[in-house]
Amino acid sequence: MNIRKSQKCDSIGSEGVPWKISVYRTQMKVPVVQKWINSLPDDVRDELEDVISYLRFLEREAWVRPQFETLDKGLCEIRWKSASGNYRLYGYFGPARRQFSGYSGSQKKKNKDVDTEKQAQSRKNLFDRGIGELDDLEFNTTKAKDSGSSSAK
Repeated sequence: MNIRKSQKCDSIGSEGVPWKISVYRTQMKVPVVQKWINSLPDDVRDELEDVISYLRFLEREAWVRPQFETLDKGLCEIRWKSASGNYRLYGYFGPARRQFSGYSGSQKKKNKDVDTEKQAQSRKNLFDRGIGELDDLEFNTTKAKDSGSSSAK
């Protein structure tokens, strides 16, 4: 299921409704964030799935550290750890109600991952201008053929 910016938020109450987690797909239909997630080692992807399973039934106010942090200008990060290091999925709330949309991700190797944060902001700006779409985040065991990247490019 794809979401375009023009779709409106529904007016149904949020109690018991899970959050929808979406990821960015470029104008050329490249699912860049999903491909990055698929390229992660199984244990890293499993940890992300656990964190998202935990967050998706919480109210927004309960999305806090250590699994989540709000950064600057609305940018947020879903945070998780594995034996190989710390990882982040950068994104924003919306465009629909009870939706979090991921625009980039990386294995965190420094204090502040400025490049990947800027990449998320840039992709969000493109999406806001109608360039690109959002897909539902999927977890599966099929890895992307062109894996090996340490960030969602």
